[in-house]
Amino acid sequence: MKVAIIYDLTEPGGVQTCVLSLIKGLNKKGIKPVIFWDEAPNNELLEEAGVTVEYVKLKFPIAPSWIKTMPNLFRYLLWPFNMVRISKIPLDFDHVYSFTVNILIDQNRSHLFYLSGPPLLPQLESKSIRFKMAKFLYKMLIRPFYPAYEPQVDGNYVINSKFTAQLFEEAHQRTLEVVYPSNQLKIENLQKEDLSFRDTVTFFSRIVDYKRPEFLINLAGQYPDLKFVIMGGVSKNRIDYLESLKHMASDQNLSNLSFYPNASRNDIDQILKKTLFYVFPAINEHFGITTVEAVLKGCIPFVHDSGGQKEIVPFDLLRFSDRDFTDKFAELLSLKNKDLNQLRQDMHEHILLFTEDAFIDRMINICIDEKQIAV
Repeated sequence: MKVAIIYDLTEPGGVQTCVLSLIKGLNKKGIKPVIFWDEAPNNELLEEAGVTVEYVKLKFPIAPSWIKTMPNLFRYLLWPFNMVRISKIPLDFDHVYSFTVNILIDQNRSHLFYLSGPPLLPQLESKSIRFKMAKFLYKMLIRPFYPAYEPQVDGNYVINSKFTAQLFEEAHQRTLEVVYPSNQLKIENLQKEDLSFRDTVTFFSRIVDYKRPEFLINLAGQYPDLKFVIMGGVSKNRIDYLESLKHMASDQNLSNLSFYPNASRNDIDQILKKTLFYVFPAINEHFGITTVEAVLKGCIPFVHDSGGQKEIVPFDLLRFSDRDFTDKFAELLSLKNKDLNQLRQDMHEHILLFTEDAFIDRMINICIDEKQIAV
């Protein structure tokens, strides 16, 4: 059986984690999928995940490798028009998975789109005037000939959370199946006695402005006796933003805050094992798989009360608004170890909904008949 996967595997990220898990599941069934993109996969990512693939270059009208170096506004404007027809994938492929919506279905092909955010969720798009003007011009002049912004009638979609599924249904009057994202951490038994070794407050996600890691910098200034870590992926076009955060910390003379950009899997594991509170301030995050990973490592999540995070963290005590962020964090700090361990246990049991095995099984079973797989 031949399987194609369309997505960028040049750098780590939440969607990349899902792609790597799918590859792992396919490999276990004796299938070596082919990655189609304009850049070859990062070998370190593949080796760290223990997966094998083949690679075929896929030409887009505008090179994705160039688009991702652009400022956010231009990336959001360019991407929806950067469409490739599924007929560019050779006919001898039995199935096509796409983790980007930039594929036009112009042939009757077995396929599955995995959705995790815009452009098919207009409620989450940029609110800038320039973006709105560009979209208006698109609707008036381009849409009849090039329906980049529209969900395709023949498109087979699943989506990453109940939050995004509701937004999709509101926008397009179509109900999608939810397949929660994967994670690549092993499920470990909680060690109640390890609380005494956990002395760190950690932000762990891609280091981008809309994730709002500066919230951790502000906390570090208020609690000089605690250790703080900002950790996550940083692409080349976001190095300036990382440097601005470092300058912010330096201006406040924060000796209790460390940065770990593009940390290795081993570093991530070690830091999460020392983390007591995992803080995630992003508003209306589509899902937020790093929260799941942090909980699996025994951390207590403290997340914004919005978006897909409410599905991951069902307890009000562990969610905050901008207004009560500081007060609720102080409340968490005041809890006794017995109460903290109960929160960890409750979260650990809930988080089993979001395992890698569950993701792999559903993504494969939706599309591939076991009888078709040559063993």
